[in-house]
Amino acid sequence: MPCENNRLHLIVSSVALTLMCLSGCVEVGVKHDRIPNASFADFVPVIFKQAHPRNDGPFDASDGDEPELFSSIMDENLRLIKAQPKRRVRVIGSTDDSECVARECIYLSARRALVIEEWLIVRGVARSRFDPIMLLGENYPASENNGEDGRRRNRRAEIGFSSE
Repeated sequence: MPCENNRLHLIVSSVALTLMCLSGCVEVGVKHDRIPNASFADFVPVIFKQAHPRNDGPFDASDGDEPELFSSIMDENLRLIKAQPKRRVRVIGSTDDSECVARECIYLSARRALVIEEWLIVRGVARSRFDPIMLLGENYPASENNGEDGRRRNRRAEIGFSSE
């Protein structure tokens, strides 16, 4: 079953996430620096407000930690992706360690990754270019979770190129 038939558009439930995992459309808890030939360095991560996006509606820039920067960050990420049309794209969702607990962190990671992937698809990136999204939850933080600034940097979705 191809992943594109199982993608969720902005809402992730426990049943749907389980189906995505079973169909290979999602990878849980794999640190992205362990992906051979993957490159995340050129992209700017998208930082989210605590516990956003919520389940109850579509994503918009106000879910981002800095809504006024969301468009410019994503436009730059989109430009990088479109500049290399043969490369596959991977999106990773992460949380901080205080905004959710256990399984809920995986669901929140999924919502973050899916809204970014969907944003890119709506703007012309072919769905077929995407590798399975990766869900890190609170694992593998980008920064220490011992202060608000560190937790803020961990509430993110990252974009990268997979192997060619």
